Amino acid sequence: MEKINAAVAETVFKEPIASSWGCIQLTGIFCPQPMHDLVFAAPADLDTKLVCTEFFDLAKGFGAVAYSLNNGTGNAAKLPAEKDEVIELCAVGLAKPLKDFDGSEIYQGLALYDDGAKDQIGKNFSLGRGVESVGDKRFNLTIAFSRDLNRVGPITYGTEKPKLRTQPEVNAGNALNERAAETMKTANPIIGMKEADAIAKIEADGYTWVVVDRDGEEFITDASYNPERIRLTIRDGVIYDAVAG
Repeated sequence: MEKINAAVAETVFKEPIASSWGCIQLTGIFCPQPMHDLVFAAPADLDTKLVCTEFFDLAKGFGAVAYSLNNGTGNAAKLPAEKDEVIELCAVGLAKPLKDFDGSEIYQGLALYDDGAKDQIGKNFSLGRGVESVGDKRFNLTIAFSRDLNRVGPITYGTEKPKLRTQPEVNAGNALNERAAETMKTANPIIGMKEADAIAKIEADGYTWVVVDRDGEEFITDASYNPERIRLTIRDGVIYDAVAG
């Protein structure tokens, strides 16, 4: 931890925000494999390319071998020989926010990963914007590391290089969510209704339906997402759960 703190202190991430650790496998009072999380901040008015460059160099210096967008979906790619394309992806994503349906800003950060193959310490480095409150645009750096390579270390590789979402893609996703929200206005009230009555209500409101689970038996259904379809879970002839999709 001291080595990481010392290295971070040489970057633009001068402000420590949080430091925590958790025990993955406790043996008596001894914790052989702690997982550490460190959070730092950098001023919001810094040049994004500078911030991304120092983030990249820090993570690469500790053995990072792959990268992805910082959105929790995995699909990482191996770091290229030249860092410019990764830094440009990071700088654009953190400089030009997209607009969500409610007018809030969506910044697209970056994550770099070290699988621990060289030193048996898995490391995740994550860069985003917003630290402690809504409207906070400071850059935030989160570093997680552990000797438990099953917890910090596995990298999910995708078939394509990470790419930023576009405003039309966000708008399309929001449109789907809005349609699903309308569908849920029918789905929520039918929970607890008898199956026949619920299906009659669904069809009267113009939606389709599919039974995904009946009395604990799960059925194979179309995996595609349809915001105007209601997926039903039934117990003893009564609607137990109903979800748009």
